[in-house]
Amino acid sequence: MKKIVEIPKEIYHILEKTANQSKAEKCGILIGYHHKNKIVITHIIENKTAEDQSSVGVTRVMKDIWSELNLIARDFSPSDYIGEWHTHPSGLNIPSFIDILSMVSILDSQDYGYLEDVILIIGIPKKGLKCWNFSKDGYSSVSLQNIADDKKT
Repeated sequence: MKKIVEIPKEIYHILEKTANQSKAEKCGILIGYHHKNKIVITHIIENKTAEDQSSVGVTRVMKDIWSELNLIARDFSPSDYIGEWHTHPSGLNIPSFIDILSMVSILDSQDYGYLEDVILIIGIPKKGLKCWNFSKDGYSSVSLQNIADDKKT
């Protein structure tokens, strides 16, 4: 069954604005939870200490993100790490080869727990957001649905 990703309008607009304003790739993580065939995004964290930022790449640095992630996961149970987001200032609306390798690496890493799947949202200037679901069986695009912010947990 194909999954649906729900995203609060406020978070959608933050990611869209970031994609439209930055000439270098920006990145961060997605926090939320799984519910039946839905993945619900509750929070995002921007990686403000990312390295090697350019128009075609960025290297995420987790050391500054872990403490913020742990606070959110503690205070907004059942929220936890569910994926990644970053921008593609070049306009590429599909995962790059590096994106694919990164997502497969996350799925294989015990550092993230035992994930069945992980999502990637790519922000494309003037074209909005595109969402992808990665699992051990491969990856596919998934529907990204705005939800009213009052549903945010």
